[in-house]
Amino acid sequence: MDESYKMSDIVSVQVVNKDLFQVMATPNPSENGIFNLFIPLELAKENKNIAVYSQNMQLILDQKINNGTAKLDLSNHANGIYFLKVGSTVTKLVKTN
Repeated sequence: MDESYKMSDIVSVQVVNKDLFQVMATPNPSENGIFNLFIPLELAKENKNIAVYSQNMQLILDQKINNGTAKLDLSNHANGIYFLKVGSTVTKLVKTN
C-alpha cells in the first residue's frame, strides 16, 4: 500500500456568512411608509449614504447612514415597491396602505 501524501498550498480557509452583509428593513411591508433600517457595520463603513429608487429606477431619496441604522420615511410616496441601495447591496421595500 502506497502511503505517500501531497502537501497543499492552502494556508487557511475563510467562510463568509452572506447574511452578515444583508440590509434589514422592518417592518417590510410597511403600511405607513416608515422603515427602520439595520445596515451591517462593515457595509456602513464603506458606504455612508443610502439611496431609494422607485420601480422605474428614479432616485427618490438619498440619505446619510448613522452608525449602521437609519429611519427611512416614504410616507409621502405612493404605495408600491421601492429599491434600497447601500453600496452594491439592493433590498426590496414594499409600501402598502
